[in-house]
Amino acid sequence: CGRAQPAEGHSTLSRARTEQPLRRTRFTRPPSSRRSRRAGVAGAPQRRRRRPARASVGRRRRWLPSPHRLPGTMVLIEFRVPLPLECDEFQVAQLYMVIEASKQNTGDGEGVEWIKNEPYDNTDGHMGVSAVTNTEVPRNKGQYTLKNYHIASKIPGIVAAMLPTDAMILVEEAWNAYPHCKTVLTNGYLDNKKFKIIIETMHAPDKGIQDNALSLSADRLKKRKVEYLDIIDDIDEEAEDYKREEDPRYFKSTKTGRGELKKGWKDTATPVMTCYKLVDAEFAYWGLQGKVEKTITDSQRTLFRKTLRQAFTLIDSWHGLTMTDIRRMEAESKAELNKTLAETGAKVETPIEGAEGGGGGAGAA
Repeated sequence: CGRAQPAEGHSTLSRARTEQPLRRTRFTRPPSSRRSRRAGVAGAPQRRRRRPARASVGRRRRWLPSPHRLPGTMVLIEFRVPLPLECDEFQVAQLYMVIEASKQNTGDGEGVEWIKNEPYDNTDGHMGVSAVTNTEVPRNKGQYTLKNYHIASKIPGIVAAMLPTDAMILVEEAWNAYPHCKTVLTNGYLDNKKFKIIIETMHAPDKGIQDNALSLSADRLKKRKVEYLDIIDDIDEEAEDYKREEDPRYFKSTKTGRGELKKGWKDTATPVMTCYKLVDAEFAYWGLQGKVEKTITDSQRTLFRKTLRQAFTLIDSWHGLTMTDIRRMEAESKAELNKTLAETGAKVETPIEGAEGGGGGAGAA
């Protein structure tokens, strides 16, 4: 008594609701088909699932790049490397190191081919953009070099797979207006708008404390990452090419008395200077971009640490040399290296006369 009878055909859920006292049933209503489907009521109409539309015949899926890496973006890392040297000393040291490194790495059809080495003056900006590397020539004056690096065995495999055998050459333009240097590496086979390595360096008599030594724009400062390198770190004494005399922890100069650097040496050593080296690495080929750019920056990190370490530990070899001595050594080295490359089967270019450009310098150092 006092309970409503369930209507015929109602579900169990509906019956449970209608069995409530009459004073409550006036607020209830039969469940809608939508609510019935949610509750899984037997016999309730079910929604038909929409079949996925078939792809149009011949239509290709358009792959979109990640919003974090768009064409034209670059890896932008500034390496700061302190050295126990004077800035004036390092000007000679870096050029000496380039000459020695070129000799050591030339042979068996590989090595460094010098094409141009001459003064330049672009203080008024008349040189514009280099026709060789499609890069703006710095507005300053100094020494310009143009080189070919025949380095088939040193090109990362992932890049070498894209190149024919006769294209395993890196083209280097460098404008050395010390203490500022700019070096650009490209490849004649790859589009220089898609593959380019730009290294800008400023040498300063400090301990790496300048926030913007290379006068970057606000936008580039936001993208830049800073990494400090110490020449006494990451030395593997078990490595095949390890030389104790090139280890700054044990080396001591007989000419200057500097050496035997310990942890925290830059806080107590005199003199101290810093190489601020900004690396722009771009390889805008989809599927390979991130991997190749990481390979480039990793190799530059290793190269900077090794060559700058040697620049210090070979101080007794270059200390006391003048710029006149260096220019003479460069001329001798150019003739010797080009002859060695030609004799070992490398295709050596004829020196380019009157080419536009300017500046010279040591990309590694």
